[in-house]
Amino acid sequence: MSVEHAKKHDHHGPLGFVENLAEDAGEAIVGIPAGFVALAGSVKGDVADPKFRHALWEAVKTNDPAELRRESRLDRKVLEPLGKSYQQTYGPPDPR
Repeated sequence: MSVEHAKKHDHHGPLGFVENLAEDAGEAIVGIPAGFVALAGSVKGDVADPKFRHALWEAVKTNDPAELRRESRLDRKVLEPLGKSYQQTYGPPDPR
């Protein structure tokens, strides 16, 4: 959401809380189908990738997921962006 959008739709007071909640819920619902497509595509790509399968086997043998995370589409295309979005929304400010 852009800063302009946030300022334009920032309601105050008890009624404002409900309005903000309804807007956020509506935006979340719109994004769900695209999220499922990204999730399914990433998992399918990981399962089909021999490098990922090898990294998975090594992670199980060594109990070290570092290589697995480097090879995972799910991690790069879904989990990392989700974590960054969560941090931007709820986390501490970026020190830069």
